Amino acid sequence: MDYSADGAYLLSSSDDKSSKLWRISDKKFLFGLTGHSHWVRSGVISPDMRIIATGSEDKSSKLWDLHSQALLNTFT
Repeated sequence: MDYSADGAYLLSSSDDKSSKLWRISDKKFLFGLTGHSHWVRSGVISPDMRIIATGSEDKSSKLWDLHSQALLNTFT
């Protein structure tokens, strides 16, 4: 899990092969990021709230655009 720099959002990682972004103030699920082929074990939100990085048991790391939820790059 990771909190945004301003403490307003939480990024969770899951064994369902996704990461999810939540707004803390009202405990609202905002969106999920899917694309890994195995459990997602880690995730971080960039301090400027532009990028999310995820790491998985599939031995890959992915960079995501936070606003469009688009996959930017995969590293293996």
